[in-house]
Amino acid sequence: MFNDIFEYYYVVPIFSFLLIALTVAINNWGITPIEYKLMTNFKKVQVVGSTILIETIVLSVFWITVSFAFGSIEGMLKDNELENNTMNIIMIMLGIVILSFCMTIAINFSNFIGKEILIMKYLYYVNLQDSKEKWYLERKSSQNKILLSNNKGEFLFVSEWENLIFKTETKSLNKMQKFIFSSERKTHIISLILIGVIVILYIIAIKVDLNTIGNFILLFGNVFLISVFIWLDKARRIVYG
Repeated sequence: MFNDIFEYYYVVPIFSFLLIALTVAINNWGITPIEYKLMTNFKKVQVVGSTILIETIVLSVFWITVSFAFGSIEGMLKDNELENNTMNIIMIMLGIVILSFCMTIAINFSNFIGKEILIMKYLYYVNLQDSKEKWYLERKSSQNKILLSNNKGEFLFVSEWENLIFKTETKSLNKMQKFIFSSERKTHIISLILIGVIVILYIIAIKVDLNTIGNFILLFGNVFLISVFIWLDKARRIVYG
């Protein structure tokens, strides 16, 4: 029965692009990188949890609407010899919500991986009055304290940090970033390859009749590649301007 849910879900690559864009927007809405760095772990979990909840609701509503609009719900009931009653419809809708939640987890996981691989890391440091060396921001340790460290491996808790002026230092590129951004031409070629693969997967989603697992793997692959493409484009604009 779950495989029938995918019947009119071939529009997911397009909708996934919008949903990933929504993920990026929610995670970065009015928040600078240093503000995110200063969030406690609990606050970060709240942000991720809220994002997943919003996206699951949006995706479920979209999926259910498409299913009703194209008669997919009635078709599932008929194919599985189920009565067209409220309970069976609710069970199908519950299945859609569960699959939407799984897709949302996949989208956020893809978003996280794409960001970690492609976006350059920044270090934030401050010059304290009684020290000439750089003290790097590690994290916010509590509501009122931040943890700093220096190149000697020393750590310092600072409680009065509201008026400190933090400066930015770019972390060295990892091997993947050095390969991708070694030249602008190579970056464009990789972007075109990603677009080509996404289009191929999109065609497969429309033309090929797959089982539930195959459909889900195909959708996850498309979502992952779309997420990588978005972050690659963002990283390209940072590197080359």
